[in-house]
Amino acid sequence: MTHSEISDTYYPSYAMPHLNDYDQYPSFEEFEIIIQDYLKNLSSKKRDKALIDRNRYVMILQVLKDPRNTAISTAQFRFWVKKMFQLHAKQVVCHDGKPVATREEIYGILVHAHREAHHGGRDKTSALVRRRYSWIPKELIARFVRHCPFCIARRNGNQQSSLPFDTYYDSGSPTY
Repeated sequence: MTHSEISDTYYPSYAMPHLNDYDQYPSFEEFEIIIQDYLKNLSSKKRDKALIDRNRYVMILQVLKDPRNTAISTAQFRFWVKKMFQLHAKQVVCHDGKPVATREEIYGILVHAHREAHHGGRDKTSALVRRRYSWIPKELIARFVRHCPFCIARRNGNQQSSLPFDTYYDSGSPTY
């Protein structure tokens, strides 16, 4: 089973109707800014391994498939890989028994999980993500939810009304 097949198993495309609701989530461009800001605020030591991009994923996969090959990267990198990851189904890199999400996959995973949580917030979104994937920092999930336009509107009490006109509320006198 390949990594994309694992992704399809956890988030099958047939279960995802082609919804036109992407305006209810941070855009991909906004999410890239969120990632850059997240990484910028990490120490250089943590920044390097905080997210695993596709190239690093391939190197991890190579080490796990051929652990005695000393030509792959550095001894320190190979040690880290053997300590942190396992190989499942010959093609899937896992951490704590769950597939490792690459940086390139995180946006889609977060949109899907946040949709599945019905914009339920950081903890509900995080629980859904953690049930299926590893290597997605909780802080990144929190920032994604914090920047969600739908959730921002709901927090601010600006949910779209089904009424075709604005309703006026006199905030000067309470109503009981």
